[in-house]
Amino acid sequence: MVQNRLVSIQPWCWGLTLVAVVVLSGCSGKLSEPPLGLTYRDSLMGIGKILQISNLGEEALTELQIRIETPAGDVKNHTLSRLEAGELVELGWKKLDGFEIPVGAEVEVSCAGFLGSFRAQLKPEPAPSAGSS
Repeated sequence: MVQNRLVSIQPWCWGLTLVAVVVLSGCSGKLSEPPLGLTYRDSLMGIGKILQISNLGEEALTELQIRIETPAGDVKNHTLSRLEAGELVELGWKKLDGFEIPVGAEVEVSCAGFLGSFRAQLKPEPAPSAGSS
C-alpha cells in the first residue's frame, strides 16, 4: 500500500530558494566584463596621461565605477553615471582632482548589469625600431 506523505518545508528553506533565484536571475547581470576599450594619450598640459574609455557595445552602460592605481600604490576612484553606446570619455588630472595618471597605472572599470569588470594597464609605447623613418 502506498502512503501519501506531505513533505514539510521549513520557512528558512523558502527564503534560501528565493535568494538563489534573485541572485541567479533577478539582478540581470551578464557574466562577462563590460564591452569597453581603453587607450591613453599625453596630457596637453604635460601632467600625466589622459585615459580614453570607450563603450564598444550596442547599449548604454550605467553606474560605471572606475578605479585607477599607480605603480606606487596611489589609488583614485571615479564614478560615471552613464556612457552611451559608441561614446568615448576622457579622464585626466583635471577631472580627477589633480590625480596624475602615469604609464604603468592599472585601471579597473565595473558597471551595472555586469558581474565581471574590465581591467587594463597603461603600458609604455613601444620604442621605434631602428631603420624606421
